[in-house]
Amino acid sequence: MAFDVFLSCDAKDMSVVERVWRILRRLKIRAYMAERFSEYEYTPETIKKRIRECKCFVVFLTQEGIRSPRVNQEVGIAYAFDKLIIPVQEKRWRIKGAIELRKPIKYDPSNPEDMIHNLIMRLRVLLSRDHKQTKGLTLVCNCGNELEVDLPSCENILSTIEKKMIYAVECPKCHSKIKYSPKTLETM
Repeated sequence: MAFDVFLSCDAKDMSVVERVWRILRRLKIRAYMAERFSEYEYTPETIKKRIRECKCFVVFLTQEGIRSPRVNQEVGIAYAFDKLIIPVQEKRWRIKGAIELRKPIKYDPSNPEDMIHNLIMRLRVLLSRDHKQTKGLTLVCNCGNELEVDLPSCENILSTIEKKMIYAVECPKCHSKIKYSPKTLETM
């Protein structure tokens, strides 16, 4: 199975990257994150294969990520395969090397929602160019019911954020309101 996105990060950044992975999964964007698979899957051959097959390579360049030999090796592999590299850059660190000319998504660990929003928007645009348009969003109600809703357009999301509003849908099982953030598309 080919993945749409390869997520590269240091182990210390797992909480925010895991959050991104969960959101992408709910958007029907197949994201690969080595930590989600068994330790036996993390071999040079498997990583090369996963990077070769992906459409986009997202690297988290935090204080830890910049110094990580594994992250730097994965960036080198993505660069060698001429993959579209999207750097997520912690604000206080400077990007160097093969990706310094790429437009980074800024990341402030005290406010990850802005980074998540910008990454989701960029991936939606890039993957739609490849005819991989994300059409739905999976939401889970407090009652445990899982439902599919239409994914708002990028324009609608920006307008909703500007108006400081949120989205809400009614659960067909328990009839309670499921509220979700226009910025991260996470339930609230």
